[in-house]
Amino acid sequence: ECTVAVVSEEIGDFIDIELNSGGIPSIALHGAFAPNTYPMIATRVASGGNCNNGTGQWQCEAVGHQNNDTGGYLAFTITDVGVPHLAYRNATMETLEWARYVGSGGNCGAGGDSWQCVAIDDIGPGGLPSGIAMQHDGDGHPMIAYQDVFAGIANLEIARPFEAAPWAVAANCGTAGEPWYCEVLHEGEASHSEAYGGLSMATNAAGDAAVAYRELFDPTTGPAEGRLKVALEIGHLFSDGFESGNAVNWSAVVP
Repeated sequence: ECTVAVVSEEIGDFIDIELNSGGIPSIALHGAFAPNTYPMIATRVASGGNCNNGTGQWQCEAVGHQNNDTGGYLAFTITDVGVPHLAYRNATMETLEWARYVGSGGNCGAGGDSWQCVAIDDIGPGGLPSGIAMQHDGDGHPMIAYQDVFAGIANLEIARPFEAAPWAVAANCGTAGEPWYCEVLHEGEASHSEAYGGLSMATNAAGDAAVAYRELFDPTTGPAEGRLKVALEIGHLFSDGFESGNAVNWSAVVP
C-alpha cells in the first residue's frame, strides 16, 4: 500500500522512519512549515489525523523550538516502550539537539510542551555536511553519532546521556539539568582528514554500537579520496585488524 502522508512543496531533504512495537510507522521530516524550518513527526492513524493530505490517515506534530531554523539533518528512533526520540541540527544556534516525547510538561513541540528538547553540543555553522545518526543502547539510552564542524574541521563524535556512559568520565556536554558525555571518535586534521559526509549507526543485542562514516582524506601527495570507515564498540573494549593493544573505547577500521 502506498499513501501520501504530507502534501507540501517545502518538505526538505531530511527524512527518517521508524516502526513502533505494533508495526505502526512514524516519519520524521524536515520542512519550511512556518517562518522557520523545523522537524515534524507524521504517524499513521486509523482516522482523524491532521496532516494536510486530506485523508485523515496521518497525524502530524511539530518538534523542536519553532522560532529557530531546525531539522536540517535529523535521526529518529522509537524505544522498545514506545517513546519517540529525535536528534537534529539547530542551524540558528549551531547546536546538536535531542528531543523526547513527553506528552505534556516539556519545553518544546506542539503547544510548547509536548516534547522535551535538550541542546547537547556546539557543532558549528553550515557549509559542511552535518550527518546525524541515532540508536539506543541495551538499557534504552540514546546514542547519537554526529559530525562536529565547530572548529571548521569535521570530527566524528558520539553523545550519550551521562548516566549511560559505561566508563568513569565527567559530563562535558548537554545542560546542567540533563548532562551528557560527548566523545570524539575521529578527530579531523586541517587539510588532511575529516569525517565528511553521511554516516549510519547500528547496535547489536547487547547495545554495543558501530558507526559507519565517510572520511575525506587528503594526502600530502596525490588527489583527495573518500574512505569508508567504521568505528566499533565491542563490550566497551576494542579489537581490530591493525591497532595492537588498543585500550580506548572506539576505534576506526578501514574495511
